[in-house]
Amino acid sequence: MVNFSFHRRNPFHWDVAAYTGEAGSLERAFRIRGGPHELQWGGDGSFRVFDERESTRGLARPVDDTKFPDLASAVAWITATLMAEPSPTPPMDGGE
Repeated sequence: MVNFSFHRRNPFHWDVAAYTGEAGSLERAFRIRGGPHELQWGGDGSFRVFDERESTRGLARPVDDTKFPDLASAVAWITATLMAEPSPTPPMDGGE
């Protein structure tokens, strides 16, 4: 997935939309939840990333792998993950 964007739904809730290979439509690939406001409810103040891509559904992941101390780290991890995936569409110039 090369084309993706971050959308802030409300404080401490972000969605990451990416183009899917099969449908070619923009769909939610990740969501980010959490942050310092959770300290008042007994949380640890971290940001959690939830992978919602069709290709990864049902895969078990350690909880600590998706917890980040700050929003910038969560965004960087998602960006690196999506940038490393192959593009679902052929190159625009017709090359290989």
